[in-house]
Amino acid sequence: MISNIQQARTTLDRARNKIPDDALETAPLKAVTAAAAEDAKVRDARQLLKARNPEQVRLLAETTKGSLQTIQNARSDAQNEQTEVEPRLKVHGEEGLHEKLDIAETDLERLTAGNKSLCRRAATAKTLFETMRENRLRARRA
Repeated sequence: MISNIQQARTTLDRARNKIPDDALETAPLKAVTAAAAEDAKVRDARQLLKARNPEQVRLLAETTKGSLQTIQNARSDAQNEQTEVEPRLKVHGEEGLHEKLDIAETDLERLTAGNKSLCRRAATAKTLFETMRENRLRARRA
């Protein structure tokens, strides 16, 4: 019996170390305060329902359910359409990328050819300039 009392005291001491007595004393007060607050909310909700016409609230709930069903149907239709369109977009999107790539490659070839032509004309113009300068110098010396 003494060992049971000692064991009970040990258990009590451990429990007090985990949760102080002050916390245990304030816990019921907090619970009562929370319950009173919830009761006040319930009373307020009941008063609001009484203030509103219950028939009006029921009709509003039915209308809301109908609207929700309509929105869910529209969403389902949109998802089905998206499921149908995504594969087509993927195929057409890739075709569009190939077209853009072809256009870019054609532009690159055209610009490369234009650049080569410009470089040849610049080299020709330089040669002409140097030739004319040499001829001027010869003409001045003669």
